[in-house]
Amino acid sequence: MEHLFLELKSANLSDAGELSGYGNVTGNLDRAGEIVMPGAYKNLDEFVRSGFGAVGHDWKQPVAMIAEAREDANGLYVRMPFHTTQEAQDCRKIVQERLAAGKTVGLSIGYRVLEDEWKTTEGKQVRYLKSLEVYEVSVVTVPANPAALVLSAKGGKVDMPLEDHTLCMVDALEQWVGRLKARSDDRVKAGRTLSGSTRDCMSRACEAMMEAHARLSELMESTDKPKEIDQELAALQIAALTRQAARRGMAL
Repeated sequence: MEHLFLELKSANLSDAGELSGYGNVTGNLDRAGEIVMPGAYKNLDEFVRSGFGAVGHDWKQPVAMIAEAREDANGLYVRMPFHTTQEAQDCRKIVQERLAAGKTVGLSIGYRVLEDEWKTTEGKQVRYLKSLEVYEVSVVTVPANPAALVLSAKGGKVDMPLEDHTLCMVDALEQWVGRLKARSDDRVKAGRTLSGSTRDCMSRACEAMMEAHARLSELMESTDKPKEIDQELAALQIAALTRQAARRGMAL
């Protein structure tokens, strides 16, 4: 069994305890001298049914299930709900605390190579992994590939200060835009345009951000309304007291 390590800058956990992000990036040379080729993941349907999340590739007791696993232009995206066991919740808490402190969190896939090829690239022997069977995704402490980033998950309770959560969100957004800019620059240099899948990702993100902006605007407006209502009620109360005092021959 082999392991491929990836560094994740940020992660998001749902109220139920869910982590989502990229377990692997394709087309990227890692520190182990390997490149996973696009289309290499051959068992994703089975991986969703029987795969699991672990800590440090310890297969004795899974800490998460695989709810979703798919390959896109970036690599292998996974969504993993945590179990309710103490070990699973301890892992969840560590991930949250590290992210709240601005630290990195690593993911690693456990897999079996079905087909590979060695080539000399820039004077170095590089192993190209053409076909894999993925068995698990682990939270690890020593990542070897800094290319992958966790995507934003659906909202929910996050056990960190709101200010820290906001900074993590803004940081992740800035990194995401930076990745798109770098990819666009590379395409322009090569005389190419952004792929359809990348444009689809950008379109979905823009729609999500527009929806979030609208919801935040509504929330801000709703928080202002109680003040306005309180002022109206106060004015009505003052008017009523004034009328009562007038009837009694008093002045306010």
